[in-house]
Amino acid sequence: PGGGGGGGGKRIKACKDNGGIGICTCDDDSTCGPEDCRDLCGNKSENPVKSCTCGDGVTWTPPEKPGGGGGGGGKRIKACKDNGGIGICTCDDDSTCGPEDCRDLCGKMSENPVKSCTCGDGVTWTPPEKPGGGGGG
Repeated sequence: PGGGGGGGGKRIKACKDNGGIGICTCDDDSTCGPEDCRDLCGNKSENPVKSCTCGDGVTWTPPEKPGGGGGGGGKRIKACKDNGGIGICTCDDDSTCGPEDCRDLCGKMSENPVKSCTCGDGVTWTPPEKPGGGGGG
């Protein structure tokens, strides 16, 4: 008796605080709108959403899944998560990156960590200091 409900398809939570979904890009570079994204490239499909442009112009990228990918297990940069998403970040070597490429170009696991980011709402974000400081030598 009883029995759990099905895991119903999760709605894409992109842009819920940024004017709703405008256009999303799927993993295969196809695009979808708010009406068809769940069917064309929902998070349960083989073709998940890569990023969305919100109604207010902010670019949204999906959060990293817990337990994240093998390899480096690099964590997604949490910059600007409460400030409209990442606009542009500056790495330690003064190169810049956007929300799609920051983790690869200057994520915290790299030798070139993020120095600061300008968020979608104009706020400047800087990474918190690491507890314990550096060792070395």
